[in-house]
Amino acid sequence: FALIVSAGLRSEGRSTAPFVAAVALGTANHFTGISRTARIDVPLACAVLASLLAFYRGCRAAPLAWHALSAVAAGLAVLLKGPVALALIGPAAVAWLLVERRLSAARLPLLSALLGPVVVFAVAAPWFLWVNAATDGEFFRVFFWHHTVARYAGTSPQLATHPWWYYAPRFAIDFLPWTPALAALAVWSVRSGHWRGDALFRFGAISAAVMIGVLSTAKFKRADYVLPAYPFAALALGCAAEAWLGSRTQSSTVRRAWVAFWGAVAATCVAWVVVTQYIEPREQAREEKRRFAEVIRAHAPAPTMVLQYRMESHLLSYHLGRPVYTFVEWAELRDLLAAPG
Repeated sequence: FALIVSAGLRSEGRSTAPFVAAVALGTANHFTGISRTARIDVPLACAVLASLLAFYRGCRAAPLAWHALSAVAAGLAVLLKGPVALALIGPAAVAWLLVERRLSAARLPLLSALLGPVVVFAVAAPWFLWVNAATDGEFFRVFFWHHTVARYAGTSPQLATHPWWYYAPRFAIDFLPWTPALAALAVWSVRSGHWRGDALFRFGAISAAVMIGVLSTAKFKRADYVLPAYPFAALALGCAAEAWLGSRTQSSTVRRAWVAFWGAVAATCVAWVVVTQYIEPREQAREEKRRFAEVIRAHAPAPTMVLQYRMESHLLSYHLGRPVYTFVEWAELRDLLAAPG
């Protein structure tokens, strides 16, 4: 992620922004924490980032090639997590284009607009159609209806619902230690007029804000779901930080800013050590997941399948080892219990 964000900024001729954005993204609280967990939201965020950055480049130069790449990345994002990928990419791209109509020459050519949906469909549809046929329609029912429509509408009794404002404070906490700097620099960009002359800043800020807004309309919410917004917040932070530093006339102000920056990085590194070496081991010992897994495997040695019904414990699954199968449907439990053995 850090390399993609840095490369995107460097390709636009930025000097300080690539470094600031990469370091901020690599030290953001929840972003680094979730990187240690095998969740589909992480590669989804990467595909969304690649798709939107390619879309941005395509609207400024060599549109057809960049937009084709953007559509391929969007198709991969759909393969990873379904229609929610398009709900993140599409509104962000459209919102940015609407703003750019007044402020820059960035445009979406008609051929690119027609090519994009075709490429996305060609990348994602074959596998979806095949697996749905192979499961006699269960894939569409579970993946598209239960885990997409029902999650969004909050109609499933198996899924918790959250208030619309959940993601705003969640992001503010999870993007620490950079949330105060991002808020302050965003205010400075508006008051100074910097935002009008920096298309890449606008792109990052609009994409992050729109993604958080779109996700806030869903009833079922989870901290991991807002991960795709993090790289764009870091991108906006890097652009604004470079512009702000360049506008300072006193070297002492710049020096204090860099001291604060490296202080935040150092504090984050210390926090990592404390959490991973002291807090997490104590929490794991208290939960006794390793011991519980040993007891389970004593009764069901590998390669016996262990079934996890209506629960999701990554730590327990890790200590159990393969094979482990997690499921939530009553009908599936009934079928499993009815089978011999």
